[in-house]
Amino acid sequence: MGMRKKLPSCSRKRRPDDEAAAEVATPWPSLRQPPLLLGSRSFIEQARHDLLLLDDEDELQGGGRGGQQQRPQRAQGKRRRLSEGALRARMDRHNEMRIRTMSLKALQTRIRRIRNSDKMRSFIRVLNRFGMGDLAAEARAALRRLPYD
Repeated sequence: MGMRKKLPSCSRKRRPDDEAAAEVATPWPSLRQPPLLLGSRSFIEQARHDLLLLDDEDELQGGGRGGQQQRPQRAQGKRRRLSEGALRARMDRHNEMRIRTMSLKALQTRIRRIRNSDKMRSFIRVLNRFGMGDLAAEARAALRRLPYD
């Protein structure tokens, strides 16, 4: 039987009791880190892991955004009322994004599908803003066919 070479301590495999001994030997709990999650884990396991990473001060403050108070939730079904101008601006921004991302054929299909006259007016406004007069003319013809609501 030959002589076995003694391996340095860093190269030997860790045993479960080594981790427990290291945890007990660490006097500061904040230095003990939970093991990193690898691979796909469930949402609940990930949330538990994230909670383990919080400091005690974070838990006391409630986390979130610095020292901000959490806003109370609105009652379900009671939405904030927007002014007419705010609604129009929001609809125009939405249509602007659609016009930038949609193809010509998709825009023509969109014109045929819109049933709400306010939406159609907003669509026409944004088409004119983008210099698409021919599509705006199609949309105006479609608007005349819509029932006024």
